[in-house]
Amino acid sequence: KLSTKVGYGIGQLSDGMKAEFIVLDTIDEHELATGRREEGLFFAARSFALKASFGFGAFFAGIAPQVVKFPKGASIANIPAEAFTNLAIFARPVSLLLTLSTILISRKYDLHQDKNIEIRKAIMAGNLMLQSLLSTFEHNSRIYVCLLYTSDAADERSSV
Repeated sequence: KLSTKVGYGIGQLSDGMKAEFIVLDTIDEHELATGRREEGLFFAARSFALKASFGFGAFFAGIAPQVVKFPKGASIANIPAEAFTNLAIFARPVSLLLTLSTILISRKYDLHQDKNIEIRKAIMAGNLMLQSLLSTFEHNSRIYVCLLYTSDAADERSSV
């Protein structure tokens, strides 16, 4: 049983890491499209979705026993098999619907390793170009400020 729990834990960790990488790849794609890097917005949306899924899970776990008229306060030995069957009949379609909706939504995610590499290269090229422009602007603005300063100083001397 310990090996099963360890395997389950590793699977959960792997799924969580995949989700993080999907979000990071989506952030890169968004940055390329908009020029803005908004990690906070994406991770806040992911956190909200995760909390909402926990809320929906608790909601369905709360109403399912009432819908199938699961006996309250009965010991396991006294619960009829029909009650468990009814609970499974209620839970399976809900689970299937949620799984299918996840699959449909995930199909829109068309990022893959080659596309992600191209996105990262484009972002880095854009960042290098921006750094070059900023460097040029900074250099030119210093010259401009120096010229203004010397021009103002010359005007003050000539008016004295």
